[in-house]
Amino acid sequence: MANIPKTGNAFIDNYNIEVQNAVDAEKTKDYKKAMLHYQNAQKSAEQAIKFEKFPQMKEGYQQKLDSVVRRISEIEEALKPRLMVAADGMGKGKKGTKETDEDRGKKFNDVILQEKPNVKWDDVAGLEDAKRFLREAVVLPRTHP
Repeated sequence: MANIPKTGNAFIDNYNIEVQNAVDAEKTKDYKKAMLHYQNAQKSAEQAIKFEKFPQMKEGYQQKLDSVVRRISEIEEALKPRLMVAADGMGKGKKGTKETDEDRGKKFNDVILQEKPNVKWDDVAGLEDAKRFLREAVVLPRTHP
C-alpha cells in the first residue's frame, strides 16, 4: 500500500485508505473485497460531508463520494450473475449456461484501459459539454484533489 498523506480530517483520511485498499484489491482481481473497501470509503465520505461546515470542502467531498458510488455500481454490474446463451454452431443456443467468475473477470478487465491512449482533447470534435463533464469528473479530481 502506498504511503497516503494525512489531511487532518479523519473521515477523509479513512476514505483515502479505503480507496487505496480497494484499488489494491482490484489489481489482484479480488472484486468482492474491492467493493467492500469502496463501500467503507462511501461511508467515510458521507460522514465527511455531514460534519463539514465549509461549502467548498463539502463540494470536494461530494465529488469523492460520487466517484466511489460510480465505481461500486460498475463492480456490482460486473459481478452480477448472468445467464448466457452459448452458441452450438448451428445458430441455436443453450439457455441457462451460468457465467463463471472467470468470465466476469475477463469482461470486467475489458473495460479497464491497460495503456494510455494518445488522444488529445482537441482531437475530439464537438461534444464540448461531454468533454467539460469528463474534465470535471476525471481530470480535475486527479490534478486538484
